[in-house]
Amino acid sequence: DYRFPTHYGELRAFVEQHQLGSAIRLLGLIPRPDQVQLMRRAAALVQPSFFEGWSALLEESHALGKRVFAADTPMHREQRTDQTVLFDPHSAEELADYVAQNWPRLQPGPDLAAEAVHQPLYEARLQD
Repeated sequence: DYRFPTHYGELRAFVEQHQLGSAIRLLGLIPRPDQVQLMRRAAALVQPSFFEGWSALLEESHALGKRVFAADTPMHREQRTDQTVLFDPHSAEELADYVAQNWPRLQPGPDLAAEAVHQPLYEARLQD
């Protein structure tokens, strides 16, 4: 991002400094098909952005029937569905609580039944 050119380097340094390498993988830029497959195989997705415009991640996660934990911003409120949990973007504790509450019901991996239900809804939202 041209607005913060040192961001990636700072993330790498933070991961190294806090010895998080076994838990965090910074993938950099990955091909679009790989992004979709990562989302399909995730148990849930987190969108913590303070400054998000219309979020493609939210739309795509809805199409896949995935639970999304999104920062409570006006745009995310407009995009939310029954699969969206909004959290105070200033509270990591609230996000952690929501993830912990939902975790027993979250299943990783593609959910073909959920995708079949949610894909037509996604396409209708695109038309709107």
